[in-house]
Amino acid sequence: MLLSLKTNKDLYHFVWQGSGFRHEGYLSSPRELLQALALWLDAYNDFCMFQFARIAFEPDSSNPSKNLDRDLSARFGELTEALNFWLRNSEDFWKAERKAERGSPLVLAIENNSILVKLPWEYCFLAEDYQLLSYSSPNLTRPSPSKTGKGILAALGKLGIEGDREILARHRATILENPDRDALCQSLRRCHWEIFYYGGHSDSEQLFLGEKIEGNGLQTAVRQGVEQGLKLAVFNACNGSGFIWLRAIPLPATIIWKLPIADTIARDFTEFFFKALEDYRGDYVEAFERTRARIGDKYEGMIPGIRSFLQIWQHPECDRPFVPPKTRWFSRLGNLPWKAVGMGAIAAGIAMGVGLWFGREAIANWGENRGEVLNLAAYEAQQTGQIDRAIALYQKAAFWLRDGTPENNLAVLYGDILNEGNFALKYSKIAARKGNLNATAEVAALMLENPEVEEEEALRWVKHCLALSDNLPEDESGIRASCLILQGWIFYKEGLLKVALTNLDAGIEIVETNMNRLGEDIQPPILAYCLKALIFEKQADSSRSLAYWQNVLEHEKNAIPSHHWCMVEAHQRFN
Repeated sequence: MLLSLKTNKDLYHFVWQGSGFRHEGYLSSPRELLQALALWLDAYNDFCMFQFARIAFEPDSSNPSKNLDRDLSARFGELTEALNFWLRNSEDFWKAERKAERGSPLVLAIENNSILVKLPWEYCFLAEDYQLLSYSSPNLTRPSPSKTGKGILAALGKLGIEGDREILARHRATILENPDRDALCQSLRRCHWEIFYYGGHSDSEQLFLGEKIEGNGLQTAVRQGVEQGLKLAVFNACNGSGFIWLRAIPLPATIIWKLPIADTIARDFTEFFFKALEDYRGDYVEAFERTRARIGDKYEGMIPGIRSFLQIWQHPECDRPFVPPKTRWFSRLGNLPWKAVGMGAIAAGIAMGVGLWFGREAIANWGENRGEVLNLAAYEAQQTGQIDRAIALYQKAAFWLRDGTPENNLAVLYGDILNEGNFALKYSKIAARKGNLNATAEVAALMLENPEVEEEEALRWVKHCLALSDNLPEDESGIRASCLILQGWIFYKEGLLKVALTNLDAGIEIVETNMNRLGEDIQPPILAYCLKALIFEKQADSSRSLAYWQNVLEHEKNAIPSHHWCMVEAHQRFN
């Protein structure tokens, strides 16, 4: 889906279009939103002045709350609330949202408005209810490169980021140090690069290289670079939201920092992004998402909303790395290895014979089972420690399997193995919206483990899970048990101990029945035992409390990372 936003004086016009629907209308005056944005930007600028001025710093990972600027945090909370209110206060927008399919990919197109670009869209309800993938500029022509770009061209300013040079050299980039405008434009025009990278300082209109280069002065060279095969431009510099000139170029993708950032964060971006680009074999969209998640995990405790600072602008017709259109088949005949063609014809004949022997139905079934085969191969790769291969295979399986199983497996991999909660929650939500019940329970669990998520939101997912899991067959009753235990957890947090015990007991009964029936294949209800132990402690029933702590320790070998806190609590009781 594409959501386009355009301003005309004080009017804010939107067009929301997707498969089978198109709705347009106007948003109300964003006066309160703009005030909240101004207050937040003031707080962030003050933070930058005192905490970093393009100098290195490291967050204190042992005590994240120590890093948090309270005023900055409060202002950011007010800004996200104002953004949600502005969007939902429009009747036109509300009608459009009712027609949109929840969970679908969403691209946001903002037409030449640097103020709207600075808003934290990644933290509003659009990012919760849809897959907010990227940003785009409307009315762009489709890129039509005459050649395929290869390699990385990196331009580093004289005030460039320390460490960039070594990182880029490891990834075999061609590096220009402090080039003047003519040298940089010449390199962009004459060679067929796939990626252009700039690392250094910027004041939103100029790049600080061997000389100060106006962004508009590069526009023609970058456009010619696109014609030569350029796919991606990366500006690892401050205030990228001011690079309006970039959005007039039909680049497949551009990555920017929309606000000032510290050298340490910029250096981490370079390290994280090019490593992810290598892991994902050139898929810069996945590499960007992985990088943004890692930046958020490391610095969100210091700078609330930092994930929204990093943006990817994609061409509306290029959702993934652009592949030039193939030439017509008959223009390639002269270059074909005819011996290979002959062997191919023989193979095709054998395949046709197999098809006639087994019938069309067998071939159709093979196509339907492709997703299951890929999903199984991914699981086997995961079990043997080939994590990157497993991720790639799960993503391919998701194209064929529509029941959310590959996405649910990805969520488990990211959560239990890589300990990356943001990705785990993202894939769980996708799977849940495809109707996968396991994922619905997983979304609720991940939300409860995240202190930043409101319990009310987690409870909504739990109730959804319970409604879907009602009347399930016996072999799927474990899903309902998980949701009952999670609901008990919420009631425990709210102090409703009696209701919490009722839910926990119901969940434990289902799981223990299945354990007796199926043996070790069932995960024991460790979380439920832990919660019951805590409840009995609150009720001053020490004997029953210790009995449940003992239950927790007896199943320690079955614990998963999310049970760590529970195990620590249990061990403390017996030390």
